[in-house]
This record gives sequence, structure tokens and C-alpha cells, in this order.
Amino acid sequence: MSRRSDARERLRRARTEFAAVITSPTTSLIALAGGWHGLADALGPHAVFFAIYVATQQIGPAAWAALAVAMVLASIRLLNRESVYAAVAGAALVGVSASVAVTTGDGVDFYLLEIARTSVLSVVLVTSLLVRRPLLGVLIGPVVAGPGWHRDRIQRRAYDLCTIIWAVAVIMRSAVKISFYLDGNVIGLGIASMVMGVPLLVLTTYVQLRILRAVYAQ
Repeated sequence: MSRRSDARERLRRARTEFAAVITSPTTSLIALAGGWHGLADALGPHAVFFAIYVATQQIGPAAWAALAVAMVLASIRLLNRESVYAAVAGAALVGVSASVAVTTGDGVDFYLLEIARTSVLSVVLVTSLLVRRPLLGVLIGPVVAGPGWHRDRIQRRAYDLCTIIWAVAVIMRSAVKISFYLDGNVIGLGIASMVMGVPLLVLTTYVQLRILRAVYAQ
């Protein structure tokens, strides 16, 4: 299978899995975050970087310790024969972030790549709303309701609202992180990264699911 086909297959599985969650009203908040392993993958490296940097005020040990934790978490998933895509992607992100921070010698640069990523996502989300193709609908609508989802006024409004919620959360996260970055506030960035990362994602996903389940339950 080619890399492009493999990427398409992963995207298809991700869409299908998310669509299945919509029809499962008993899904827990932990499950929305990918279970305890998902929480560890997302929070572990950043928590280690933050803790070591606060304790030592040294960028190198904090950055490389974060990368080591990310690689260990990915290895555990591999040994358990679990899906390693998210963990490996997270480890790669941490690795690049660590390299940037060590190269520049500035702790705030550990968060630079994440700031860039959320800023780009903010633009994509807002653009999708302006062209009347809400991103969440584009990703999920065809799987749940077929290619005609955008012609259904009720579904389109639901996906508009869900995408607006997603956009507001991402824009808020970007604005707060950019403010701390410009101030050179590593501690503020670390706290914002953890508080406005997985917890905010879980909260917004829960609200989005409530909206979509109400629509598809009709």
C-alpha cells in the first residue's frame, strides 16, 4: 500500500470511529480523549518539560526529557500492539519542538510549533465557515449521513455550530499562547498548554457530540 493510500485509510478509519461515537451515548469523557493512554500521550511530555524547566530553569534537560517520555509512550503502545500513529506523531512534534528550543536557547520556543499549528487550524476553521463548508461537517458528515449532508438545513446548522465551537476554542488557545509567547512567559505557556489542551478539547468535543446526537436522534 502506498503512503498516500495508507494516509487515506487512516483518515477513513478516524472518520468512521468518530462517527460511531456519535451513535454511542454512553461514551465517557475519558474515552473522548482516547482513554488513559491518549491522555498520557498528550499531557505526559508537556508536563515533564514544564516540571523540569520550572525546577532547573534549563532548557536542554527539560526538552530532551520530554522527548524521552514521548518515545517511551510510543514504544509502550508498539509493544502492546496498539495504534501508534497518534503517539508517534506526538513524539515527532515533541522532538521538533525540543530541537527548536535547544537551538534557540529560549524555553518559549518549545511551544512555537504548537502555536503555529493551532494558528493554521484557526484559519482553516474560519475559512470553512465562510465558504459554507464547516470543517467538522466535511470530516464527519459524509460518513454519518452521506454526501448530501450539506443540503440538509438542520444538519448543516448543527455542523456550523459545532465548527464555530471548535473555532472559538482553538482561537482562544492560540490567542492565549501567542500572548504568553510574546511576553517570553514559559510558565504561562506550560500551564496554558495543559489546561487549554486536552481538557478544553474534551469539553468542546462533549458539547459537539450532544449537538450532533440530538440532530441524528430525530
